[in-house]
Amino acid sequence: MSDIIAAVQRHLFADDLYSLLHLMYLHINSLIAATAMVVTVKVYLSHRDAVLIARQVEALAHCNRRYEEVSAHRRSVRDKQLSPGYLADGSKTTSDDAILDYFVNYWALQAMQFDYYNDGLIDYNTMMKWSVAKVYTFARNESVAGLDYRSSWALVSPQFFREKQQFFAYVQWLAGLAREVEPERLVAAGLERHTRPNRRLRPWQRRPR
Repeated sequence: MSDIIAAVQRHLFADDLYSLLHLMYLHINSLIAATAMVVTVKVYLSHRDAVLIARQVEALAHCNRRYEEVSAHRRSVRDKQLSPGYLADGSKTTSDDAILDYFVNYWALQAMQFDYYNDGLIDYNTMMKWSVAKVYTFARNESVAGLDYRSSWALVSPQFFREKQQFFAYVQWLAGLAREVEPERLVAAGLERHTRPNRRLRPWQRRPR
């Protein structure tokens, strides 16, 4: 009888040991799976950040190339003059077309930079500097080939930029700040009001608090 009890006890111990090892195996597998998931997420986030940084560098390089092109365009038309006929009744010459093309390209560059900011490819400080510079552009209101920047915006924006409602409203806002002595604080409020509220930014891109 004692031999039978001992055999049963050994069997129960073996079952308990098997159950324990089985639980440990499941636990280890769960840990391995969780670790693999964490590693996968980290790799994905690192890859996503690397892709974002690459896109930011590409965007800034594109802006710089476009700026150089627009600057060269400006130099090519600075000795021209809008014709009296265009100013009087809108009839254009070839020279007028080149001048108007410059201003269209200039404002298109500003629209592109605005879109890049909304897409998270330009940081807040850069966008603030750009915005304040636009206020001073309107304040100085220099002329190129007989057409000043304020007039050029009024001339080309209804045709080319009114459908870009956020950009159109923001530039209109900046133009209205031209008489402000220190426009930076108002620019910041306008930037927050007129740009996309759900922009997905990395921590270093977010607006300083």
